[in-house]
Amino acid sequence: MAFGLAWLLRNCVPCCKQLYHTAKNGSIRAIEPRLGQRILTQGREFKRELFELYFVQTWLQRHEPKIEQLLELAHMDEERELVLDLLKNFNYIDEERLQLLLGAMADRICNGISVAEDQTQVITTAIDNEPDSSQMLLQMLKNRLTENGFPRFLKRSRGHEAIKYCVERPNIVIVEEFSGTGGTIIARVNDLKARIQDKANSTGVEINPRIVVCLLAAMKNALAAIQAEGIEVYSEFEMPASISQRIDPAQVDQKKNLMEGIEARLDRARMTPFPSLGYGQAESLFFLQNGNPPNNNFPVFWWKHLANGDAFVPLLERDEPNYDY
Repeated sequence: MAFGLAWLLRNCVPCCKQLYHTAKNGSIRAIEPRLGQRILTQGREFKRELFELYFVQTWLQRHEPKIEQLLELAHMDEERELVLDLLKNFNYIDEERLQLLLGAMADRICNGISVAEDQTQVITTAIDNEPDSSQMLLQMLKNRLTENGFPRFLKRSRGHEAIKYCVERPNIVIVEEFSGTGGTIIARVNDLKARIQDKANSTGVEINPRIVVCLLAAMKNALAAIQAEGIEVYSEFEMPASISQRIDPAQVDQKKNLMEGIEARLDRARMTPFPSLGYGQAESLFFLQNGNPPNNNFPVFWWKHLANGDAFVPLLERDEPNYDY
């Protein structure tokens, strides 16, 4: 496994310089074994760190150059340890895990929330013409719903279309891939309720909708925020905030400060406001294979420019409409 150039310069060159000056003073034989062992030991430790990372997160093996570049952003051992720890705890949803989650979600919709098939519609959170992860999710769910014996659910790719059918199909299931803060879900549900009420007022027809949100994955804080609004919500996979809710509380502030130090090396002006610790400070570590990684992930994993003006190849490629490319 090749070492990154920055690592070699940082760790090996100082040792070589010391060997040179020691040789000039005539004591090379006494110090050479110690310095040589130091170089070898540091190399082994570096290899071991990456071995342990790739053993836990096998998907990262094909991104080795990106990992080494990412670690070069960490200028202190504590920063590097934090980045490695976060990578080891990344929630990467590959095809096998995705199929498990889709099966669980379909079962919940068909058998868990107890809705009549001919009075139910399944919709997305999409509200415009932009491609949306919830639309991708509904497409993948279609055959699962039929497989569970519910082929007559009405399925619509844009959320606002639920208004057209809310009288005859008042049970509305909203599906979404991921929620980092809960903000989008809350906004969509409140807007949907208001539009349904407007329709009831204009038509004189009483409408009593049951709106249920089904998420493939969500942050723990996002679920709490949605539930606090009185919204019925379920998630097949729940994640804690990766620093604040996962590590020793006594170390949380220190770890956040370390991450903010790394973030200071990014070109923060590319997006306003800069999503420190992830949008909404969600501290997310989530990526669906072949999907668009959420901006709730730590920006160090998807930012494309450094503060020194250099371009940066991020671990995750995100299409971010608010980013100044």
